[in-house]
Amino acid sequence: MELIYKQMAKNIKNLRVSKGLSQEKLAELVGVTPNYIYRLETGHKRMSLNCLLSILTALDISVDQIIPAKSTQEDYELTELQDQLLNIVKGCDENEIAFIMEHMKNLLYELHKYIKH
Repeated sequence: MELIYKQMAKNIKNLRVSKGLSQEKLAELVGVTPNYIYRLETGHKRMSLNCLLSILTALDISVDQIIPAKSTQEDYELTELQDQLLNIVKGCDENEIAFIMEHMKNLLYELHKYIKH
């Protein structure tokens, strides 16, 4: 899902720029702050349905111009190994997940260090 939101953010920015609108002007048309538009375009904020509809109206575009079409089904499917990792943490509480994440980061760091030498 994260890939979809990042692509939507990129598409909004590209369409805004192609229409010659600043973030400030789009914010004014949508009824939000320029910082909100900045955060949407950088992928740091997810928009509500109402905001999406306002952006579509402000940019005079259709939803398919913002929401990316899947190029292939596998673009959004988890690989078998990613699915196995997800299944490992599904039953964990927040503290256990934090512990696992920290150890995974350390393992990756050591692995990358080993590969580079």
